[in-house]
Amino acid sequence: MGGPFSTSTSRPGLSFEDLVELKTQGVPKRYIEEMRDIFPDLGLGELLECSESDIGPDYARGMVDAFGDIDVAQLVEMREAGVTVDFASALRSEFPDLEPSAVVEAAEEGMSIDDLEFFVGRFAPPGDDGEDEPPDGDDPDGWEGPPPA
Repeated sequence: MGGPFSTSTSRPGLSFEDLVELKTQGVPKRYIEEMRDIFPDLGLGELLECSESDIGPDYARGMVDAFGDIDVAQLVEMREAGVTVDFASALRSEFPDLEPSAVVEAAEEGMSIDDLEFFVGRFAPPGDDGEDEPPDGDDPDGWEGPPPA
């Protein structure tokens, strides 16, 4: 007999009381199984926290793919800040050392994928494809630099 409900030394299971509590809180068996496949040591409190924060298995997998080692508290914080998997993945692809807390801060400040695409494209290093750089003397925003000294 296996699965998330068994007790073994390699993968701690949930107790009978835990299962009753999860059932009482409306957490489906499939949800428990999928979340524990992603986070094998997920306990009762963390399962309830994930469920209450609307963290689905796809969201959890996406964040694990983006960050590698991530804990439930970070997942909850990102979900509650409105961080999407696409946003976190885009930030991490541009800034590989970015921590989950920095992604949360960016989201809380109202940053979106569109902002990231604008800034990364706008400030691309010289020798890039050049499509985002205005021609010499032609600034699309009308800024002509600092006033003469």
